[in-house]
Amino acid sequence: MPKTERSRSSSRPPSAAQRPFDAPTPERLQKSDFTRGHPRRVVTMLDALLKTGDISDDAYSAASRWRRDYLFARFGYQDFDRRDQQSAHVKHDEISWRMTQAEVWCHLAEIRDAIGSDAHRRLEWGLIDELTFVQMAARIMPQRTKDDARKRVSAQFAMTLTRLDEVYKERQRAKQRDRQLSIGRELTPARP
Repeated sequence: MPKTERSRSSSRPPSAAQRPFDAPTPERLQKSDFTRGHPRRVVTMLDALLKTGDISDDAYSAASRWRRDYLFARFGYQDFDRRDQQSAHVKHDEISWRMTQAEVWCHLAEIRDAIGSDAHRRLEWGLIDELTFVQMAARIMPQRTKDDARKRVSAQFAMTLTRLDEVYKERQRAKQRDRQLSIGRELTPARP
C-alpha cells in the first residue's frame, strides 16, 4: 500500500514554522532529558535531587531563586513568566538597572559569606555551569572512585542547598523583625 502524504509528514519532525516558538529543536531534544508539560524544560540536578527526596521543595525554590539572582547580577538579565510579566516587570533606566544589579550582587556576597566560598563555588558549578555530579567530583575528589566521589558530591550539594534555604529563611525573618520594629517606632508617640 503506498504511503500517503499525511503518513509521511507525521513521521518527520515538525518544521520550525509548525513548532511552538518556545519548544526545543529536535537536535536539542536528542541532547538532554526534558520535563513533560508546557513549556518543556531541561531536567537538571535540582530536579533529580528533588525527585529522589534528597532536597525539599523549599531548598529547590531557594536554589532557583539563587540562580535567577546570580544570572541577573552577573549578566544583567532576568527571566519573567509571561503570565506575570505585567505585574513583575519594572521598567528601569540604565543607572537604576545597574544599581539594582549591584544590590543583588551584594546580596549574593552576603550569602557566600554565610554558606562559605567552597559551597558557593559548588552552587556556581551546579546551577550556573550546569556540571554533573561526576564532573564536579572529578574537580573536587580526583583520587576517589567515580561512583564514590559522585555520591559524596551529591550529598554535599544537597547539604549546600539545604543551608542556602536556611540562609534565605534567616534573611526573611530578619526583614520581618526590622519591619515590625519600624512599624513600632511609627506608632510610638514622640516624647516631649
